[in-house]
Amino acid sequence: MLIAASVLAAAAGRVKVKEEVQALRDTRLDLCRAIVSEMHTEIYKHSLRKDGEDDIYETVPAICLAIVQNYTLSQAPAPQRSWRLTKRATKLDDDDMPDPASFAHLMTLKKVCELFTEEQQQELSELMYKETYQRDPDSIQESFCNAEKLAPAPPPRPRARTLTAEGGQNDGKEQKEKDEKKKKEKKKKEKNKGEQTQTMPSMEEMLKKYDTDGSISNLIEMERETPELMLDPDELKQVQTGAVEIRCDVCRAVSTIALRRAKKAKALRSEDALSDMVTSLCVGTPATSDEYPKYPGNPPLWGELYTVSRGAEGRWQMRRLPKGSAKEEKGGGIAGGDVYNRMVIKHSMISRACKQIVHEGEHDLAELIFSTPQQASPEELAAKYCATECPGEEVAPAKDEM
Repeated sequence: MLIAASVLAAAAGRVKVKEEVQALRDTRLDLCRAIVSEMHTEIYKHSLRKDGEDDIYETVPAICLAIVQNYTLSQAPAPQRSWRLTKRATKLDDDDMPDPASFAHLMTLKKVCELFTEEQQQELSELMYKETYQRDPDSIQESFCNAEKLAPAPPPRPRARTLTAEGGQNDGKEQKEKDEKKKKEKKKKEKNKGEQTQTMPSMEEMLKKYDTDGSISNLIEMERETPELMLDPDELKQVQTGAVEIRCDVCRAVSTIALRRAKKAKALRSEDALSDMVTSLCVGTPATSDEYPKYPGNPPLWGELYTVSRGAEGRWQMRRLPKGSAKEEKGGGIAGGDVYNRMVIKHSMISRACKQIVHEGEHDLAELIFSTPQQASPEELAAKYCATECPGEEVAPAKDEM
């Protein structure tokens, strides 16, 4: 139903390296089996062995296209967050109208496959050259795709050096052969790198091919701009109610953050600088930036420092997280459940409340800061700015917010 936050990062080609490494670690053996199976098919189909091993060597990284077309990478919900590789029921190219889930983690799978084939290119090439016409895929997988064979390589040992008759040093015949082999591998990798880039389709090309009516692009755009509209009706109602009920808390936070940023930038007496600063208070990435938003909806990043929950009276409230607490966006303090949905609810509440206060409120925060004495405290600024949002309440920020 929902496109995970990582889908957007994948669509933008900005999946984090840490995520790719974790996905490779979790799916290493399954990915190996998939690659062996696909290569076995390709070698038979195109008679790649007839001209020697070079064609098979160059097919190893190119096989990632078949992996993307025939397999799906998915991630389990929190707290496990583990990755799984599964065979598609239908080849991606043959889907008449693929749903948005078909693109989930697509670029992550492409990158994970590239990492694995780059690491195992020589081993896979030699294996498939020798074994394809002698054994079936299951037999090859059983012998090669196991934890012992695919364990990370140990750090290289110091070279053993021997004295020659003239008293000089010699690395030995074995070491020379290894060096020659490495040079050959490096040369082939450099040659293959450009070809592989051309072989793998970009996300834009795949969207253009499969998204014939624009529905998938619309979903991705909605996910990026207003992710709360893709929530269940009950969850969307929580966002709407919460955005109203936390306005006082958000106003106090905004007052403190705005004054702190203005002082840090030494912009207390610059109307233009204050106006620009206030405009960016409710977003994480400015609209003028080419950078992709960190979270769906582009909420203010200071929201990471807060938690939103219902209080004893059932009203929503926003409170500062204890110092040193893990961010909720990374699963900190949340046991199980759908972390992504809960964070969409939290960020949407904060974003809506912030924009209503800053852009639709009674007072202009930039003008208020400009007209306030430079020695004014966050409490004094909040007392003026949040009087409408916090009627009858003490508006002084908590000490930890200062």
